[in-house]
Amino acid sequence: MNTQELIDRFLDGETTVEEEQELCRRFLAGPVDPELEPYAEFFRDMATLPVSEKPRRRLRLVRRWMAAAAVVAAVVVAGVWGYVRVENQQLAKTYEGSYVIVDGKRTDNLVSIKDEVSQLLADADRIEAHARSQEVIGDAEQEVLQGLSPKQRKQIERLLNE
Repeated sequence: MNTQELIDRFLDGETTVEEEQELCRRFLAGPVDPELEPYAEFFRDMATLPVSEKPRRRLRLVRRWMAAAAVVAAVVVAGVWGYVRVENQQLAKTYEGSYVIVDGKRTDNLVSIKDEVSQLLADADRIEAHARSQEVIGDAEQEVLQGLSPKQRKQIERLLNE
């Protein structure tokens, strides 16, 4: 069996202690193929360990922890991806058709213009509220003026014009 096949079996946890010792001997024997060089230091270090089943058990444990970490990472990535997707759908519902013109260029990327559009909507709400209050003031003035006699109106107009 060639060295690469032994390494593959080792990484899959299928090697015997004798096969692992053979791997260590091959890497200790001298130069290795350039594609195997990344494994050289590991197997040379492994050759210094006493022969027992403990390293194999530790390796299995490490592999299990690595597999668990990979699953957790996959779940986190999926969660983040799902969150971003939902946020983009909400943006599309809220700001559909919105765009901003900056330096003469139209931008309709909702993610990048979300803050500007939110600010514009808030400004529009303030303007609308202000307009309503001005309307109320105008209506109140009309009510007051309608309740006055013509003589009282002329006196008020004279006072305002002075």
